[in-house]
Amino acid sequence: FAHLDVKPHNILVSLSEKDASPHGKLCDFGTATRIGASRMLCGQMGTPGYKAPEMEAGLEFDATLADVWSLGKVVEFAEQFGGSAFTDIRVAMLAADAKHRPRMTDCMSTLEGFCR
Repeated sequence: FAHLDVKPHNILVSLSEKDASPHGKLCDFGTATRIGASRMLCGQMGTPGYKAPEMEAGLEFDATLADVWSLGKVVEFAEQFGGSAFTDIRVAMLAADAKHRPRMTDCMSTLEGFCR
């Protein structure tokens, strides 16, 4: 699945009862779609300012890498309030060429590491 509208308003954050670490969960699955093995889609969806460049251009795009880019924009937004700890991963996530973006699992592992 791909969410296709990752933005601050679609992320709910709660604190773990066990260790008070933050946990994020996506909400609003109105644009979410099941993707095939190729992960490629075409069309306009998402929120301006959080859409990957290839989506904005109306090109065929890798749905998971578009979500990575959108999450990078969320991290960029969060950095305004919490310093620059995420700069390296944010820069990688916002690569203009989708082929140079990290996988979502790598992004999540890195971001979770900062929260521990």
